[in-house]
Amino acid sequence: MANKIEDFPLILLAGGQSSRMGTPKGLVDYQGQPWLLEQLSRFEAASGKEAVIVLGFHQEQYFERIPWLRGARDEASVQSGLAVSVVVNKTPEFGQFSSLQRAIPFILEKGWSGAFVLPVDVPGPQREVYSRLGAGFNNELDVVIPQYRSKGGHPVLLSRRFLGRLISLPVADNEARLDKQIRALSPEQVAKVRVRDPQVCLNINTLEEFRAFADRRDGNQLKPNR
Repeated sequence: MANKIEDFPLILLAGGQSSRMGTPKGLVDYQGQPWLLEQLSRFEAASGKEAVIVLGFHQEQYFERIPWLRGARDEASVQSGLAVSVVVNKTPEFGQFSSLQRAIPFILEKGWSGAFVLPVDVPGPQREVYSRLGAGFNNELDVVIPQYRSKGGHPVLLSRRFLGRLISLPVADNEARLDKQIRALSPEQVAKVRVRDPQVCLNINTLEEFRAFADRRDGNQLKPNR
């Protein structure tokens, strides 16, 4: 039986410094609400059931703007049917990989067989992307990557086995990067699935890029970053 979207939680990485954006990326206004909430809404609309947010830099600003996030550190908060938990990366200066490592114990403790991983600056994709990633996963794989045309993107689907290996890597190690760890896998452990959503290749790093994205009703019209 093929895996479904609800078989995997979402790890939403929002612990970065947002230096190029000039303000926390997840708190930029998008259609009247913080972008972080839009990301959660997109996953819930795609039939996602559980998400874990990793905060780091600017955590207090997130708690002030979205008060329920503070309580979600201790107990999941259900938002429109999506159970949301929050963990805090106490060493965000080590980068995005350190935030991913902070979320892994949550996934392992819950017994999930894997998890979607999405940086907050990549727009949550269409349901088709999550569906194809889940359907493409099997017990022999460690990573499933969406591919728009010839370019890979996010979210990626990582197996429980692979996540368990990532957590043991010293955070200051030169190899402590998800892209490097994926490249080190054998081809048989990685699957790439074709998708029709160009948003998987977008990275929104500046306010100008965000405004260009927000000004379009259909973000799919945007060209992926090169």
